[in-house]
Amino acid sequence: MAARAFAGAHRSIRQRLGRARDGVIGWRAALCVPGLLAVVALGGCEPTPDDAAPTAAPSPAAVASTPAATPTPRPAPESTPPPSDTPTPRPRADFGDAPDGVAAGYPNSRVIGRFPTRLSSLTAEGPGAHVRRPGLDRLGTAVTAEADADDAADVDGAPNLVNQDAGDDGVLGLTVSLAPPRALAQLTVEVTLSPAAPAGPRHINVLIDIDRDGRWTSPGEWVLQDWEVELQPGASETFVSPGFSMLDGEVLPEGAWMRVLLTRESLAGEPWDGSGSWEFGEVEDYRIALPQIARPDGSRPALAVVECPGPLEWIGAVIVMEAACAVTNIGEEGDFTARVVRSAGSVTLIPNTVASETLHAGATRTATFVLVRADAETNWRVRPITVSMAGQVESGVVVLGLTPHRTAISAAPADPAVRTFDRDAQEDYFDITNLSPTEGFGFADIQRVALGVAAVDSVGLDILRRAYFTVGGLSGAVPGDYVAAIIDMVDPIPLDESALGWRVSLALEANDNPDDDWRPRVRDFDLYQGTDHWYELIYLPTLDPEWRIQRRVALAPSQALPSNAVAFIDGRRVLLLIPGSELDRQVADVRFRVMTFVHEPDDPSGTEEPSMADVFPPLDQPLQTFGPRTDPLG
Repeated sequence: MAARAFAGAHRSIRQRLGRARDGVIGWRAALCVPGLLAVVALGGCEPTPDDAAPTAAPSPAAVASTPAATPTPRPAPESTPPPSDTPTPRPRADFGDAPDGVAAGYPNSRVIGRFPTRLSSLTAEGPGAHVRRPGLDRLGTAVTAEADADDAADVDGAPNLVNQDAGDDGVLGLTVSLAPPRALAQLTVEVTLSPAAPAGPRHINVLIDIDRDGRWTSPGEWVLQDWEVELQPGASETFVSPGFSMLDGEVLPEGAWMRVLLTRESLAGEPWDGSGSWEFGEVEDYRIALPQIARPDGSRPALAVVECPGPLEWIGAVIVMEAACAVTNIGEEGDFTARVVRSAGSVTLIPNTVASETLHAGATRTATFVLVRADAETNWRVRPITVSMAGQVESGVVVLGLTPHRTAISAAPADPAVRTFDRDAQEDYFDITNLSPTEGFGFADIQRVALGVAAVDSVGLDILRRAYFTVGGLSGAVPGDYVAAIIDMVDPIPLDESALGWRVSLALEANDNPDDDWRPRVRDFDLYQGTDHWYELIYLPTLDPEWRIQRRVALAPSQALPSNAVAFIDGRRVLLLIPGSELDRQVADVRFRVMTFVHEPDDPSGTEEPSMADVFPPLDQPLQTFGPRTDPLG
């Protein structure tokens, strides 16, 4: 990155002050003289013994990603400063060090930095930003004084331009929260007042060249306006700013220049382009860099902001719902992964992990989740896999810190009193030939049933297919309205059992014509009486494929009809989706009966070998009405 090129172009504060230490005896006692050619550190203007050397500002922590190049040594300043009562021959002030009239160092190399930094800046109406009497009010602990930003005789060994001011130590960090709706940043600064400074509030103003056009004049770039801080004379305190946006569209401004100004005066009322002159305070300029995060395999995570919809409400008889979360990468290209953890309730949500996917800078994708309805209010936590790291500052470069954000999805019934599921009494299965009670298997024992409608798009269908064991022609399944049946058994359903056959049937009274309903042909009553459409999820080890969905009608029961129905099995649950276009009746008027049947592989009718069946609603009760019920049954 361009910002890294500046890291090796100048020395740290500690190195520069350390080289000058032998020649600065007695400087701190002289710092109250306006315009003194000096590097002010810690003690400010308070009297100190003549033999007390100044204390340099601590060296910032190293940048996590790319270490700074070894600083180039520069000559130490003159060893003998003038006495405190001797006026300086030239006026000195504290200037910034952002590029003024030279390349800004942005990815677009043609952008010239037109930040008002030089005393006679040609890029603004006012002079380049400077403080005429530095030392009493400081950002951090150090401040420099020079004749101009391009002063060849700068005491810290090099002119300020570009990014070479030895006194830039007030910014301790700049952290971005990955919370929606817009990632907000917070600036952490240290402010120091000399004991000789007056009491009263101080103002901090901050500019960031968010659109990276080389100026601080675009709307929204004055990110902190008259942020007021309060501390006592002689104190040094750390402050964290209110949150502010620094996104350029949907991305963070890599390499952007930032100016931080501390003054006693307010700047409110007029637009500020970074220029101006003040009696007391300090000006500090920095470059902003994105954190360079790399995994051992070389991949990079996206800086993802995830925004999920507000609380979802079950409406009417809806059984399956979708929740779509927007994922935006505000950093450089990287991959995204999020996990979903259920924190309360019983609703099933799939998938529980959003697979990694490369996102370009500023790109937004939709992470779709499918909810399979249950009775209770349910909450999930969406946890993006994002690195948490503190901001770092080195050699005038601020590497952004990151605060991950965990968003949430919640869903609740529209009316908590409405039951979604009807429950069936356990262990009430019977022999298919004579209806007598028999021993059986829990994976065919119906525990509860719900029917509803679902509007499912292609993404939702694909998620269901990837998350669940799938049976049926998904190649023919299309986005649209489905009748959704959820059937829960007592035990998990075996997916590969060569010693038996198994099926679950949903028999529907699916049209308004009573003349095509199934009528008993063997006994006075059987499982399909009064229904006209049958959907059967079948497992038979002697067939190829072993699992299939079969659609039949009462007028031609031996004929299998084409269907785009699809079933998903997850443990003990079956989710059956039937296209609404295959039913002629209004969904609210559909009535149904659910049946399971277990038999020997070579006896599909169960007439010769032992078998077991379960049915809901029971045979002595009418067909179940569609939609939610308020009274228990079974």
